[in-house]
Amino acid sequence: MVDENKVSFIKMDIDGAEYDALEGAKKTIIEYQPTLAVCVYHKRDDLINIPLLIKEYVPEYKLFCERIQDIQQNWYFMRLYRRKNGQSV
Repeated sequence: MVDENKVSFIKMDIDGAEYDALEGAKKTIIEYQPTLAVCVYHKRDDLINIPLLIKEYVPEYKLFCERIQDIQQNWYFMRLYRRKNGQSV
């Protein structure tokens, strides 16, 4: 989502390319610190490597792993956000 030329939310479910996409989005993530919803079930190591990558970019991110269930399959998303002024964004 873009609000007044500011990226505030990034969602990724791109069949195992999430880590590479996050590497490509490094400048945007550091500059705007958007809320992230990133799928972490495609590759076994993503559950560890994606949070480490994001924390490297912005150490203040809070990390939550949520299971979102669909009728056909279970999806696992890592929700990451930075608290600003005492409130989650």
